[in-house]
Amino acid sequence: MTSLPLILVGSDLRVLVIGGGPVAAEKLRTLLAGGLRPTVMAEKVGDAMRTLIDEHDLECRQRPFRDGDTDGYALTVVASGGDRELAERVRDEVTARGALVNCADFAELGNVHFPATTRRGPLTVSISTGGASATYATWLRERVDATIPDNAELVLGRLARVRGRLKERAAARGVTLRAMMRRFVDNAGFDAIAEPGMTDEEVVGAVDAAWERE
Repeated sequence: MTSLPLILVGSDLRVLVIGGGPVAAEKLRTLLAGGLRPTVMAEKVGDAMRTLIDEHDLECRQRPFRDGDTDGYALTVVASGGDRELAERVRDEVTARGALVNCADFAELGNVHFPATTRRGPLTVSISTGGASATYATWLRERVDATIPDNAELVLGRLARVRGRLKERAAARGVTLRAMMRRFVDNAGFDAIAEPGMTDEEVVGAVDAAWERE
């Protein structure tokens, strides 16, 4: 099955989490890490889920799922505790209106999978096995995480601040920003703008110098 990796941006996305057990709590942690504030619906709410709900002051509807409960939600996550009938019922309702659904206990039912994710400031690295094995995705993520430079957040923060100025310089040279940065990587490397205390002017100057270098 083919898939399209996407990064969802926007904390105003309406999300519903159905389930109150440990798996639902893990999904809720992932959503909270992405800046979302889901509504929780569960007949029984476990300790881990209750802690997250209280810490983040989330809306919790402590009752069984009813038809129509997913209306108005862009994404629904159902952690049914092994209840396939419930997962299929939720899936059918969500997909009938063209929305997104993740079925935590039955990955093949959903149209969204949660990847194993590493975050370093603005950097997000995600690994998905398409629902084949969350354990393998986590194992691989840990190895990828070990290869991320310690200065990644510093470098990306500097590049974000001067992005507009670099685009202007690239346009003046008749090239794309991507082409100019590719030459910077080849001629200097990102460590050239990772020195402590560098100003934005020095960062732009380092990129300029790399462009002029043969």
